[in-house]
Amino acid sequence: MRLLWLLIILFPAGICAQPLSYYLPTEFRYDPAVPTPASLIGPEVGEWHVTHDRLVQYMHVVDKASDRATLVETGFTYEGRPQLLLIVTLPENLTKFEQFIA
Repeated sequence: MRLLWLLIILFPAGICAQPLSYYLPTEFRYDPAVPTPASLIGPEVGEWHVTHDRLVQYMHVVDKASDRATLVETGFTYEGRPQLLLIVTLPENLTKFEQFIA
């Protein structure tokens, strides 16, 4: 009976797991200066839940490492955590992003 419950619990997790290429297409070249999520967060994207603090840390790193990203603080949660918006676009669009979000 325990084996049956173990299979019921673990079987859906194996079905739902997606390869990294599902989240990050392989036909593009990525900037090696921007670290992968797994290099800072730990597990590959989609393998495990990400805590808020690690996601915020990764967003700050991407903001600093890429000329295609900028990080905007939009407010705070009830718990006092920052709510962030990571804008990723062409560098020439970042100079005029305010007109897009207004």
